Amino acid sequence: MELIDSRVSSGVNAFAWDFFDAAGEENMVFSPFGIYSALAILANGAEPGSAAEEELRRFLRFDS
Repeated sequence: MELIDSRVSSGVNAFAWDFFDAAGEENMVFSPFGIYSALAILANGAEPGSAAEEELRRFLRFDS
């Protein structure tokens, strides 16, 4: 049994690299998983079928 679903981990990894690339060359410390989790909570609270929910789901690479 796989402990972490590879679909979830690949989405988090892709988000982390995109975020890292967008952050620029400045020195900073951040948790990609923490940011991803906070945005996932936001997506969960968005109105079902709304543009905000769709944008967050696309940004976070939610498949279903």
